[in-house]
Amino acid sequence: MSRHRLIQVFCLVAATLCLAGAVRLTEPINRQRDELQLTYNPDTGHAIPADIALAQAALGSFRGLAVDFLWQRAKQMKQDGQYREANQLSRWICNLQPRFEGVWVFHAWNMAYNISVATHTPEERWDWVNKGVRLLRGEAIDANPNSVVLQKELAWIFFHKFGGMSDDMHWYYRRRLASEWQAVLGSTEGRTAEQIIQRMQDLVDAPDSPEVLFRHEDAARVAEKITSLGYELDGSLLRELGRIWMFAGSIDAEFYGFNIEQVSQMIDLRIYQVMRDKENHAGLAKVAAFLRKRVLLDQYNMDPAEMLRLMEKFGPMDWRHPAAHSAYWAQQGIQAAGRLRDDSRVDQINTDRLVILSMQQLFDTGRISYDPVSGRLSLLPDTRFFDAYEKALGFASDRAIGTDRGDRTLANYQGGHENFLLKATMYQYLYGDEQEARAIYEQARGLYGNDDDYDDRKYQVTLTEHVRRELGELGDLFATRSQFIDMLLRRAFLEGLTKSQPDIFNKFLQLANEAHRSYQAKQVETPQAGQARQRMEDFPEMVVTVYMTIMQDPALPLLTKGRIWRATDPRLLYRVYEPLQEALYRQIRQETEAGRSSFDPQRLFPRPPGIEQKQTDQSPSVSPEFGETPGTIQRQ
Repeated sequence: MSRHRLIQVFCLVAATLCLAGAVRLTEPINRQRDELQLTYNPDTGHAIPADIALAQAALGSFRGLAVDFLWQRAKQMKQDGQYREANQLSRWICNLQPRFEGVWVFHAWNMAYNISVATHTPEERWDWVNKGVRLLRGEAIDANPNSVVLQKELAWIFFHKFGGMSDDMHWYYRRRLASEWQAVLGSTEGRTAEQIIQRMQDLVDAPDSPEVLFRHEDAARVAEKITSLGYELDGSLLRELGRIWMFAGSIDAEFYGFNIEQVSQMIDLRIYQVMRDKENHAGLAKVAAFLRKRVLLDQYNMDPAEMLRLMEKFGPMDWRHPAAHSAYWAQQGIQAAGRLRDDSRVDQINTDRLVILSMQQLFDTGRISYDPVSGRLSLLPDTRFFDAYEKALGFASDRAIGTDRGDRTLANYQGGHENFLLKATMYQYLYGDEQEARAIYEQARGLYGNDDDYDDRKYQVTLTEHVRRELGELGDLFATRSQFIDMLLRRAFLEGLTKSQPDIFNKFLQLANEAHRSYQAKQVETPQAGQARQRMEDFPEMVVTVYMTIMQDPALPLLTKGRIWRATDPRLLYRVYEPLQEALYRQIRQETEAGRSSFDPQRLFPRPPGIEQKQTDQSPSVSPEFGETPGTIQRQ
């Protein structure tokens, strides 16, 4: 046998042995890949669409080279400012490599931050930012359900782009988000924490399919009436119901909010008539709960059970607020990290930090007042989330202990915690809860005070001196100034009107107006947005917002509300009568049914004289001079 023939035989034998060895190693390698979670599990994500699967198969082994080329090209286009072209290339990469987290992040960030700011109208900006959100919330996380990075990035967009003030159009984003989620889940205004959480529990308990829903006779009857009008049991029906609840009616109220003629062009009056029929209320509640559950699961990729657990853990979040969504997706990222064996590549610290920051944002601005007709949106403090911040910080600190960056992370957490406690001390003091303010101040002093350190002499001053200093240092920040004005207005109503003391009312009202005017004078208008980034709403609107918030507070006794109502100038009552009437009457009915009290609603909250004529006038505004009587309203 020739030498060349021997070499060929040897190579053939070696190749056969290598192939046999590879076959024997395939099973243990695949098993190890599964154990290390390096493979895609079709049971935890949607299957690849047929057209994408065909493109992947056609490229074969060249798919990696194609992705590398497109990826480099997309990054170059982004650097050159060709954002829309880069957006299309990143779309192709996502189709070819749906498990490539970095491209999904690049793609969503490009739409939400780059393309959006290159547009010229608020509507265009919202459209692109929302596209980035939908991409991550739907396709990206669907294809990568265990990706901590994707869920962290989605949480960041809600927290920073919607909840922050760096974008000139952030007020527009917030209004659109509030409108969207009020149509989906309704408003929390005037409801207790227990009622808010119970409503989410109703969604968790709702049927999963129409077949189960139709087993309830009252729900089947209402569904038949609605579908006979040409509707399907889907998201479009839910949003129509939501618009009607926002503008004209509610399940448990005969009439709420605005005159039907004012909103007849915004709603389907046929559905409205079905909703007005009291015989349909019980069935409609079941249909609404079913629709809300399906829309959350199918369109928003959000689990009502997870939302409920988050609310039970931290508090009654208002899902019209961006921080609630930031907290949800950050918490989902934390849970995904717990399912991963290899956590060395997980951005655990930043995900934990987002939960903490979300709780702080809810504490600062978590109380929402939204008028769907005018689009007026107010964000006021919600001190219920003080404990939520403490809980989030505790959970994050426990997870940081023992990690490579644990000591540095805990030091950062402590610095943020100290600042939060000092700010919370000021808020509680300004809102009149001096006892709670003192307890928080003592907590900060005990944790972070050090008499031997010159910098910690701030803890050697009295509580009042501390509050004055904090106001001086933080007074020009939007959150601090808006909360300060909110506090002054609340004290004007709760101390001035409740006790029928005009001098106290006028004093606090004038201080609030002066604080508002001095702050607004420093803000620069943004022509496209129609509002400065950190500009507050007009002072008369803030007065209306705070008044309505107080009167809808279920914890405030009816007699106290009655005293405030009777001491309020009629010209302010003209603004709030219709939105507040049913809420106040509902509380009277609930008190009567519970046997706690019995009031005549017409006597406790009498109809303002001449309201029929005044409703046709222009909206009143609060006079800068505040008049000579409590609550004087004049036209400017």
